[in-house]
Amino acid sequence: MQITFNNQALSFASISTTGSYSIYGADVSAFAGQTGELLFRVPSQQGGIFDNIQFSTVAVPEPSTFALAALGALLLGCRRWQK
Repeated sequence: MQITFNNQALSFASISTTGSYSIYGADVSAFAGQTGELLFRVPSQQGGIFDNIQFSTVAVPEPSTFALAALGALLLGCRRWQK
C-alpha cells in the first residue's frame, strides 16, 4: 500500500489490527493549510477496501514512545517489587 499527498509519499504505521481489519496512521502535519490530492494505492493483486478515513489533531505517537513508556513502567514495577 502507498499513500501520497501531491505526489509526496507519506510514511504510515499500523496503529492496531484485528482479525478482519487494520487501522493505520500517518503524520500529515507538514501539509497543514495546503490543498492537494491525497491518493491511496493498493497493488491490484492484494485488493482492499478503504473505509472511515479520519483526520485528527491528536498526534500519533511513534512506536519508540510506547516502548519507552513500557520500559519505564516495568522498571518502576520491579523497583517497587524489590522493596
